[in-house]
Amino acid sequence: MNKLKLSIALDGAFIFGISFFIYYAVVKQNLYSILSATICSVVLSSLTAFLFILIFSYKNRKRVDEIAENESVIAFSNYLYLLKDSEIISLISSYLDKIEKPYEVKKSAFHFKEERIVLYFDFTPDKTTLSTTLRFYKQTPKGYKTTIISCEYNAGVKEFFSEINGVSFYTVFDLYTALKSEKLLPNYPVKEKKNFSVNKLIGRFLRRENVKKFFLWGAVLTLFSTVTYYKVFYAVLGTVFMLIAVYLKFFKPKT
Repeated sequence: MNKLKLSIALDGAFIFGISFFIYYAVVKQNLYSILSATICSVVLSSLTAFLFILIFSYKNRKRVDEIAENESVIAFSNYLYLLKDSEIISLISSYLDKIEKPYEVKKSAFHFKEERIVLYFDFTPDKTTLSTTLRFYKQTPKGYKTTIISCEYNAGVKEFFSEINGVSFYTVFDLYTALKSEKLLPNYPVKEKKNFSVNKLIGRFLRRENVKKFFLWGAVLTLFSTVTYYKVFYAVLGTVFMLIAVYLKFFKPKT
């Protein structure tokens, strides 16, 4: 079961509170009973907060999954840096064997006779240079296409070969996806994400770039105090938001 993120839960509670007073101000005009208006407002506010939490939890879950996937790919790249050529050949071969694709290894390159393709790899912390790419291209037998897989390419490499047919480029993400699809990913260390502390959560909101947001919320809430039933509540809450905006603008240390 996925855990509800604290920041989303707090935002949901805030949406519930704001929605309640808005709904109450509208519903009370048509319902004379305070109890009926309160119950109706609570139900509507709960539905609003629930939909908010549901939508933002889904978006947050997708974002967290994407971040985790990117971190796993980066860790996989770091793992490849430490492998010998023979170990990389063994890793790629395990995938080719699994999908039953015929190949032959010659001088640390994969030759596919049926497709007339030669696959080279270059897994280093440095970006694959144009010189390295040209070396692979020149090593390719006549009548064969050149395919290269690398962690990252230097600027200008793909542009140089854009007018040359028979040269394809792949990244470590393609290898990662292929191995993952066949459940062949090796065990490698992935840096664990540190727990999100309450101080970091507070710091996330109390940032200088949020000045306009706090000021806008403060202004809106203050305006609500002039037309809604709970005038003092809106006035106090709006004042608090505007004071926070002033603090962030003039007193918050720059980081």
